[in-house]
Amino acid sequence: MSETIRRYFAIEKNLRGLDYKSLSQRLAEAGVAQSEGNLRVKMTTGKLGTPLFLHLLMAMEIQQLDLGQVRTIYQQVCKELKKT
Repeated sequence: MSETIRRYFAIEKNLRGLDYKSLSQRLAEAGVAQSEGNLRVKMTTGKLGTPLFLHLLMAMEIQQLDLGQVRTIYQQVCKELKKT
């Protein structure tokens, strides 16, 4: 599931034209301390705690989590893992 989360946030971050620095700043404005480097590591590994996951959704102004999109990404990851 970590790879699914990683890809989901990569897609959303790119769609919104955000970088790690701006996300770090948005999180700081919400009272969540995450350095740019620390955020990059967590987002590129997809290993996020639930509070950070939710704060990222809010910082990226994601109004609704599209489970259909998440499921599609998950299925793609599963297919790729079967090929290896």
